[in-house]
Amino acid sequence: MTLVAYQRRQPERSVLFQIIHSHLRTFQAMTEESGRPLPRYVWQEFERFIACGDLARGFARVICPACRYDRLVAFSCKTRSWCCACLGRFMNETAAYLVDHVIGPIPVRHWICTVPPPLRYLLAHDVDLCNEVLAAFNGAVFRWLRHQAKEELGLSSVSACCASVPSLAALTRTPPPTSPSPHRA
Repeated sequence: MTLVAYQRRQPERSVLFQIIHSHLRTFQAMTEESGRPLPRYVWQEFERFIACGDLARGFARVICPACRYDRLVAFSCKTRSWCCACLGRFMNETAAYLVDHVIGPIPVRHWICTVPPPLRYLLAHDVDLCNEVLAAFNGAVFRWLRHQAKEELGLSSVSACCASVPSLAALTRTPPPTSPSPHRA
């Protein structure tokens, strides 16, 4: 077995980190001056993202019991918005938990509900509306599954759902603006 040496993740080298770190205070001042400051939880997400992986903001010392080799491991932010590493870890851990402890060894069909970017903003800030959209989507999928089970297999089906709503950043992420394509007849 080949051992792989641990290498500290260096979020401070990412372009996203550098932009947020460099411009966060200016952005905060601008939003407050506009009279429409962002909610406190948004600022907390930014602060956690900046602190993620920074040894100066906290770490654990990990020691191998066999060889006594030690290493400092920086704390992570554990947010699900800006930090790609923490979001990726969260998604993987959630998927593993669902497979191992919730779903079990049964056939599974993966469905994804997407909405146009303008509606993402509404859904990101209105939990009740988000729940209504999710309920409508699940209802349509369940009706289709029941119909298919009866039509194709002569079975009655039992459907269940495990829904995951992405973070605010993912809900509001829109593609970069592009030039309109010329009209062609």
